[in-house]
This record gives sequence, structure tokens and C-alpha cells, in this order.
Amino acid sequence: MMTRFIAITLACTLVTLTHTTHAAITSLQGERLLNRIVAVVNDDIILLSELNAEISSQRKRANERGQRLPPENRFRQQILDYLILQTLQKQVARKQGIRIDDAALNRSLQRIAQQNQQSLDEFRQALLASGYDYLKFREDIRTEMLIARVRRQEVVAKVTVSDQEVNDFLEREKPTEENATSYHLFHILIAVPEASSPEAIQRAREKADNLVREFEAGSDFSSLALAYSDGNNALEGGDLGWRSLEQIPSLFTDIVGNMKVGDITQPIRSPNGFHLLHLSDKKGADKLLINQTKARHILLKVTAVRNEEQTRNKLLELRERILAGEPFADIARAHSEDTASAVDGGDLPWFGSGEMVEVFEDVAESLSVHEVSDAFRSTFGWHILEVLGRRTHDATEEQQRLQVKRALQRQKVEEETDFWLQRLKGEAYIEYRLDENT
Repeated sequence: MMTRFIAITLACTLVTLTHTTHAAITSLQGERLLNRIVAVVNDDIILLSELNAEISSQRKRANERGQRLPPENRFRQQILDYLILQTLQKQVARKQGIRIDDAALNRSLQRIAQQNQQSLDEFRQALLASGYDYLKFREDIRTEMLIARVRRQEVVAKVTVSDQEVNDFLEREKPTEENATSYHLFHILIAVPEASSPEAIQRAREKADNLVREFEAGSDFSSLALAYSDGNNALEGGDLGWRSLEQIPSLFTDIVGNMKVGDITQPIRSPNGFHLLHLSDKKGADKLLINQTKARHILLKVTAVRNEEQTRNKLLELRERILAGEPFADIARAHSEDTASAVDGGDLPWFGSGEMVEVFEDVAESLSVHEVSDAFRSTFGWHILEVLGRRTHDATEEQQRLQVKRALQRQKVEEETDFWLQRLKGEAYIEYRLDENT
């Protein structure tokens, strides 16, 4: 009897375990279906749940900007390609030992909150109220910071612009009202991979031609860019922002300079594909007038054998000699420990706001012309200074040179980044597992 009872109990236990195991397997299969792999990128994978989360986020941003989304299959493929490029860049970061710790991430989030005139907690609550997942937002910012650091190391640090390149540009594009204009541009790239067949190149050309016809028939350029562009800024609707001619790739400058607001270009061929540009708006540039001060100074540094008080007292003695009639320049040459200016009698170049340390500018601002200051402390040591003159200076040319240098740098970085990303993708093992039913 006892043996029969044990057998029945064991049988009931096995039935219960079987049902439990079947339920667990069914649940696990459901989870795997939700998180099935949609792409393999070298040794990493991209899951369906990651793709869906990014699609949801990008769809929300596009709707907030009023952009018409492309067909669902095209949009999913576009987001998947975006995640693949992110993965490739994160792999580079791992190889290089680059990471973004929580402290750096929190500082960046704090700055974003401050830019929105909110505390970090208020910013988090605002995101949640708008339907954003705050933890995903945090990790998105971490990824952006990581990729920016990788690109600085792999691309930006290797790009230089010489003074001769700036001179050559200014000689080629002499300042006129036309190239002082800023242009608000939108961009579409129909990519053509290296070593493409003539048939593939022709198909890309026809696709670009069709987009021109769609725009001319009334389609929104930004929506077309979101739907069809292979450019890095496709998810922003192809918006390049405001740029002067020197900030536009040389391939496009002559074309953009002759465009009218509202125009679209015909397809422009480059090594990486066919480009379309749309001029949304343009505006002229004003002269840059800045207030500048001319001054000279004497610097004494605190040393192991001369403390703060001794340094200040010595400087005050020098000041008394100047006030008694000794030439400032002679005393500066003999005693100033700013070796760069001492040889010129303490003379400094004309400077405007933000070019000197704050305390130096504050003291200079408080003095009359030819007035000698009291001794004051900066991070460099103890100073006295004399203001020699003030002027309003037309800094347009200097600013233009600086803008040209930055623009050429940005242009080179954009071009090199495109080629670098193409190389990363071309050298990687990438397996797509996204089908029409995903």
C-alpha cells in the first residue's frame, strides 16, 4: 500500500514538473522571439528589442520635428544600419580602452539640464512626462560621448589645417558680399560603395533623379532625406545647419553660391555617391567690431625663496620707481619674469574680452589710459600693468581667418569620418537577419 502511494505521488510530481517545464520553455521561447538577433556585427549582436527601442525613440523625435517618416521597412533598415555603425564604433572604443565613466556622464547630463534651465531631477521628470525612457536616454548620451571621443582619436586628431591652406582659400575665394553670406542647407546622399558596378551606379543616379522630381512635385526635402538619405545626418532630416561658403565642401561651393532660396541641385557625383542639396534660407554677414585694450605689465612669480608677501612688496617697490619717473619699459626689461613680453618692455598685443585671464581684464578695464595699477594676483603670479590705449577694432578679417580655419577643419573631418566609417563597415563581418516580418 505504501509502495503504491509513493508511486502515485511520484507520478503526480512528474506531471507537475512536466507542465512547469513546458511553461518555462514556452516563456523562454517567447522571450527569445522578442529578443531574437537581427544583425551580427563581428563578435557583437543587435537584438530585436534594441532595434524596436531605437525605432520608437527616433520615431518620436521625427514626429516632434513634424517630419514624415519613410515606409516602415525602409525606416527599420535605416535604424538598423545606424545601430550597426554605432556598434562598430563602440568596438573600436573597446580595443582602444576608451570608456565613459558615470562621473563624466553625470557632468554631461548636468550641463544638458542647465541648458534647459532645469535641475537634473527636473530634467529627468520632464523626459519621463514626454514619454522618454530616462535610463535609455542616459545610455544614449553615454554612447554619443563615447563615439565622439573615438572619432576625436581616430579622425579629428589626425586632421590639420595649415596657414597656407587658409591663405589659399582666401586667395581663391576673395571676401565679397556673396561669400560673407550664410546658407541654411539640407543634404541627401545616395551612397555608391567603392568598386560598384556601372549598373549599381546608374541605379543610384536614377534614385537621385527621382528624388529631385519628388521634391519638385511638392514633397518635403527633410522627409525625403529621412526616408532615403545614406548621409550621417539623415535622421535629422538632412539638416546641415547654417554655413558660410568656406564651411561647405569645395565640391559644392560654386553650386551653392549660385542657388536661390528654395532651390534643389541636380545630383552631384562624388567618390562616395550622389548628393542633393536644398537651400532653405540665406542671410548676409555683418562686420565684427570689438573693443580692445593695449597694455604693458610686469610679472613677478612666487618662488621657493620668495613668498607671496615678499613678491608683492618687491613689485610695489618697482611701481614706486615708475611713479617717480623711471621708464616702465626699462624696469620691465630688467625685472619682469614674463619672458615673452619683457624683451618688449612689457608690451602685450591688443586684446579683447576673453583673451586674458579674468582678473587681468578686470583690472585693465578699471584703469584710465596711462594709469598704473596697484599690485594684483593672478594664476601666473603678481602683476602691475599700465593701460596704453583703447580702440574699437574691425576684427572681421581675423574672425574670417579663424572661421575659414575651423570650416576647413570641419570639412576635412566630415569627409574623413565618412571614409573611416565606410572602411569600418567594409572590413567588418556583418550579417543581416532582419526580414519583412520582423
